[in-house]
Amino acid sequence: MKLIKFFLPALVQLGLILTIQAQITIVQSDMPSTGDTVRTSITFDHQGYDFSITGEAHSWDFTALRPEAQKLDTFKTLLQTPIVFYFAFMGVADMAVSYNLGDLMPELSIDHAYQFLQKNSNAFSDYGYGLIVQDLPVPLRFSNPDIIYSFPMTYGNEFSSIADLEFSLPDVAFISIDRARETVVDGWGTVQTPYGSFETIRLKSSIIELDSAYIDSIGQGFQIKRNYTEYKWMAKSHRIPILSVIEDPLLGTVITYKDSIRDLTVDIRKIYQPFTGIIYPNPFSSELWISQIEDTGFPLEIQLINAEGRLMYQEKIQENTEEKIRIRIPDNLSNGLYYVRLNSNNKRQLIKLLRYK
Repeated sequence: MKLIKFFLPALVQLGLILTIQAQITIVQSDMPSTGDTVRTSITFDHQGYDFSITGEAHSWDFTALRPEAQKLDTFKTLLQTPIVFYFAFMGVADMAVSYNLGDLMPELSIDHAYQFLQKNSNAFSDYGYGLIVQDLPVPLRFSNPDIIYSFPMTYGNEFSSIADLEFSLPDVAFISIDRARETVVDGWGTVQTPYGSFETIRLKSSIIELDSAYIDSIGQGFQIKRNYTEYKWMAKSHRIPILSVIEDPLLGTVITYKDSIRDLTVDIRKIYQPFTGIIYPNPFSSELWISQIEDTGFPLEIQLINAEGRLMYQEKIQENTEEKIRIRIPDNLSNGLYYVRLNSNNKRQLIKLLRYK
């Protein structure tokens, strides 16, 4: 009996120590620094996973994920971006990384985009974007930063932020973003991906965002309210999330995970030339237009596919004598994400569009 009384408190203490050791804490030094290069794989196929499942000492197995594309990003200093961005973000951001901001605004002809970030002992924050539009640098700076991570970050932490920006470029476009983010670290344990197995904490961010734009070149504007969820699995010293998932009822699910070089056996760019036409507006409502079709061979096949992969509309145009092609959209289509597939001789293109009416 005396031995039990002696060993029981020791066993309880040992259990507490093991539990504490299993829960990692993410701090400033786990974030990227200028010069860091990271490779990620991207897929839109969620494989039927329920990403909302979480808990304490949880094991997540995402090894069935398969990449559809890869990208290699390098975190740059402000001086490695156009000088306009250096002055716009000097004093707030301390690094930049390439960013894809053109999915909803193809008519802006965005040549390149940067995301401007700051890390310190308290937080890792997004201060806005820098666009290269027709060779012109356009800074989009949040008046208050979007706080991505708050340090030290461990299980049970909660934090929030409200970020907004507004920019007007005469005769080109008006853009504004209002974003409210609520984040909770809602799980810890082990995550497995095609890249390996890692001790992790899991973050869930609930985001409400209002995006507005007016495109002068087509005389149309839109305002979209998004309510989406981000999940991130963080591991020590890995700079970026081991796995990141965005679930958006409008734009679909995008999965990004840290990875090594993969042989992407399906790559239409190795076989097909890119389609030269431009399809607009985006978002669309009752019709779509295809312009700049001078070099397009006919017949031209047009397919409209929903986010679940179902073919919703198909048309084959044998010839065209006009400068552009008009596509009438079926009235029974619901709002949401769609893909337009264009096939013409040895040219092919898959374009992501949003229907919003």
